[in-house]
Amino acid sequence: MYGNNLDTVVEPQITYLPMDIDEDLPYLQELNFEQRMAHNIIIHHLNAVLANKKPLQLLMNIISHGCMGKLTLLNVISTSFTPQNVSQSLAKTVMSGVATSLIGGTTLHWWAGLPARNQPKRENWMDCSS
Repeated sequence: MYGNNLDTVVEPQITYLPMDIDEDLPYLQELNFEQRMAHNIIIHHLNAVLANKKPLQLLMNIISHGCMGKLTLLNVISTSFTPQNVSQSLAKTVMSGVATSLIGGTTLHWWAGLPARNQPKRENWMDCSS
């Protein structure tokens, strides 16, 4: 990873996270090992932000096949934000409209303000893609 000066190499920071965050919370038992790791990364970052440690922005994308527990993970993360009164800081977005009703969120396109894709009006659609 490079900084602003291409001659300067900035090594990424690797943080090993313990798996015992709030083990007594029953809703965490719904998560498998990989889901728990993702949850812990997000909660560690949230705690660092709340402690004013100014961590780098966390961008995380959870992808997998259907029915693998993405919505379960997102709902557990939402539940973990609630006791700290920072639920409004979590943008819950999904790709399908049906899933939005399951998480109480919105689609990624709606949240980001992206326009709906228009159908091409010309035969040569490559010239007028949206």
